[in-house]
Amino acid sequence: MFESVNGGKLPTKGTKFSACVDLYANEDVVIGAGETKIVPLGVKIDLNRGILDRYAVSINKKDDGMDFGEYYDDLKYLFMINHKLDLHIRSSLSAKKGLIIANDTGQKDLDYPDEIGIILHNPVGIQKAEIIEHEPNISDWTFDAHTVEVKKGDRVAQITLVEHKSCLLGIDSEDERTGGYGSTDKVLYEYKYVCDSCGKHLHCIEMEEEETVEECYNCSYRQKIKGKISVQ
Repeated sequence: MFESVNGGKLPTKGTKFSACVDLYANEDVVIGAGETKIVPLGVKIDLNRGILDRYAVSINKKDDGMDFGEYYDDLKYLFMINHKLDLHIRSSLSAKKGLIIANDTGQKDLDYPDEIGIILHNPVGIQKAEIIEHEPNISDWTFDAHTVEVKKGDRVAQITLVEHKSCLLGIDSEDERTGGYGSTDKVLYEYKYVCDSCGKHLHCIEMEEEETVEECYNCSYRQKIKGKISVQ
């Protein structure tokens, strides 16, 4: 379900019954006191055929070894609309270094195209209590600012696949994701050109004066088209 990017290490599973898999920092990141930074994890979501095969078996839509062929597009849509990934900080990182995940739980929709990262926050400092001289019942609370260094290859996060029923809320959208963090606030328009690879319609992801870069919403194939193009 994951593909290595930028030389990242693929996830590993701690034990047979672990609910999450471990993810690794893909670069050195220094987080000063009070700072919040994104630590890249070296992998992106890859909904390959093997994943969809296992999903089809799990919902009793096919037998092991059976070719699902032309129905994979529908199966992929069904899988994506009912599942998400939940990203957590490893508890040992919080216990040993005092870091916390800034947004409580990182939620990744399955159409998220970029390298997965975790947003870590380093609190202002470590609170310490010192007994005031001659006043044994009164404590003087102080804060010691500290910097935390995350090294490339450190196990910093855990991620798990979660089923949800948001499709039953009755709130729909036809907008497609345009990119990574914050991209769901943007609208992606569909254009008349078709994919050279699978023949489906493309979506514009970058538009410049001289050319337009488009990505197929079906197979993710990218191609360039000379000049700007108009909306259908």
